[in-house]
Amino acid sequence: MTRPGRADDILKGMRVLFFTCLLLGWLVAAWPSAHATEIELIQRPEVVVAQQRMVGNVRAQARREGIIRQVPQLFVYHTDFSPAFHLDGHQSGFTRNIELVVDRFRRARSVIGLDTLLERAKTTDGQPITLSELPPSDVVLVVYRSRQCETCDRVIADLEQWLEDRDDLEPLWLIISIDRRT
Repeated sequence: MTRPGRADDILKGMRVLFFTCLLLGWLVAAWPSAHATEIELIQRPEVVVAQQRMVGNVRAQARREGIIRQVPQLFVYHTDFSPAFHLDGHQSGFTRNIELVVDRFRRARSVIGLDTLLERAKTTDGQPITLSELPPSDVVLVVYRSRQCETCDRVIADLEQWLEDRDDLEPLWLIISIDRRT
């Protein structure tokens, strides 16, 4: 036979355990699941010079061939590094298009491969980088920018705002500067 005080102690212990589990569950649900990784890269100087000399349709060259003559340029790739989206400059509401492309895993046929863009860039300490060295992610956002570029800042701010609502995505940012380093 159990003592009446023992049953009350067990009931109190179960209440504490229940509320502790409830609080822990709430904290886990509220914790942001998306942890952005950012890698800063530099466009190789010889590539910048060669690309600035090219003539023709700048937007089409950027999209198909990765020729960067003006910034910002945004390239979006899926988790398997397949091309998804390209934006030349800034357009209001462009994140709605990215949302559709990413959610439906649509591929962009005429967008240059990420491996080619990486071949033309280097890390800030001068080392090359390859696809195999990139950390796993749900979406890869490649932004070409330069110093003192307000439009570049707007593109990045819009992407950050979009990602705030997308806790289900773990993005990888590749920020590639086209400024020549001395």
